Amino acid sequence: MKKKFLLLAMISMISAAFVSCDKDDVEDENNNNTTTGDLGNDVVYPTIHYMGTMNVINADGSIYTNSAAECGVMKHIDMDLILLNAKMAERMPALDSISVRGIPYTDEDGKSKFEVASIVPYFKGNAFSQYTITGLKGYVSDDSLVFSAQMGSYPIEYKGLVK
Repeated sequence: MKKKFLLLAMISMISAAFVSCDKDDVEDENNNNTTTGDLGNDVVYPTIHYMGTMNVINADGSIYTNSAAECGVMKHIDMDLILLNAKMAERMPALDSISVRGIPYTDEDGKSKFEVASIVPYFKGNAFSQYTITGLKGYVSDDSLVFSAQMGSYPIEYKGLVK
């Protein structure tokens, strides 16, 4: 009987651990679609989602436009930028969840402005150094996200509105 009770208690604790690690969609005070993100320090920060257009300038000068580019921004001590539908060329499959972590920002004139000379993004939890981002510059406001950068050999520009 005691073994059955201990087994049941252990299964309950394992189940609770999986449930507590889930991300939830919530609405913030402005009714924006957000997702909570846990940075591993028991503090949960909202991720605000933006839908917009990403332009990629190819080596031949042609421009590929991804008009369904979605990004997320999570602001805490620094800012994390998540590219949710990153596609650099027509035939390239969309890369989901490329994250750029630890972007310093300053709040001024109603915008959170950021500028970084070089930063390595992450894809599926691993450093994605072949697409090191250089010249990242932009801002987040109450309703929009705008940035430009060089991602690997691809110059990119993004403009999006709160989803």
